[in-house]
Formats: sequence, structure tokens, C-alpha cells
Amino acid sequence: NEALPALKLIEMEYLPKLKEIPSDIHLLKNLETLRLIDTPHEFNQSIDPNGGSKNWIIEHVQMVTIVERVGPNSNSFDFSYHTIRHPRGT
Repeated sequence: NEALPALKLIEMEYLPKLKEIPSDIHLLKNLETLRLIDTPHEFNQSIDPNGGSKNWIIEHVQMVTIVERVGPNSNSFDFSYHTIRHPRGT
């Protein structure tokens, strides 16, 4: 049973208190793109494909873009961009 079968893109922006990726995202089998903008560093580490404990939730998503604020304070407008590509299984 697929949830929201037509959903292809999710964008989550400015969620400074986000602790973890919603686990039900793994049910969105047709999700192609996930954009995470200005989410906490600890959250971003949790979905990293190199050891992130929650990466399994998004490993079916073809492209995950992470835009993380960097700099000495929260008023900084410097960002780091990182893209994770997962090949679509056949």
C-alpha cells in the first residue's frame, strides 16, 4: 500500500529544532527529490549515507539536497551545499 503515490518532491525549510527525519518518508516510494534547507547539523549527519543512523529512511530517494547554514552565528548567510544521489533500484 503506497502512501501519496504522486508525490515526487518534498522541501523542508528552516526547521532549526528538527531532530530526526520522519520515518514514514520511507513509505513514499515514488519520492524523487528531497530538499532540506537550513536544518540542524546534527540532523544532517543523521541522514548521511556514510554512517548516518537514519539514512535508511531516505535511501530510496534519488536526490537529496542539503543546504546547511555555516558561520559563526545564526545571522550568517553563508551556506554549504551537499547533494546525495541514490541510484534508483530496478
